Amino acid sequence: MDTIELSKICRTCRTRLPYEHFELHPSMRDGRRNECADCRAIKKAEEYQTKKVEICKKLREDRSDNHEKYRDQDLKKKFKISIEQFTEMLAAQGNCCLVCKTTTPGGAYNQWHVDHDHSCCGQENRKKTCGNCIRGILCSNCNLALGTAKDSSMILRALADYLDAYELHKIFKD
Repeated sequence: MDTIELSKICRTCRTRLPYEHFELHPSMRDGRRNECADCRAIKKAEEYQTKKVEICKKLREDRSDNHEKYRDQDLKKKFKISIEQFTEMLAAQGNCCLVCKTTTPGGAYNQWHVDHDHSCCGQENRKKTCGNCIRGILCSNCNLALGTAKDSSMILRALADYLDAYELHKIFKD
């Protein structure tokens, strides 16, 4: 005996398709949506694009209004420390950058940076750490300098030697 394949016409693309191309929907008479999954996905993507700016604005406002909550989530996710642990670490180093001793974090977001040993957790996992390789809290400039120098003490010493040599040359030139 032949089995009858149930099909339905999509109201958007007007194509007759098998029932499995239509998502389940309990309030529909036949239990399936009137739009096929492909047309529904396209429609959802178009809706998202039109609402994207509005959605992003609301998310930014929410992050701004709930800064502590999101900062705590970010610290836990990336560094496995709480906002309380972060605050204790910053206080233990005198509420200043561990390197240059500035008391203002600077940068676009005016926020302190958790410095960690990138070699500890592997280069493929740059967004998260094990939590055991945190070196300290840095200002934006010192964090950028370390990152630009690829955490290489050799490069940083060479830069310091370069600056010292220039200063010596400048003194003897005068």
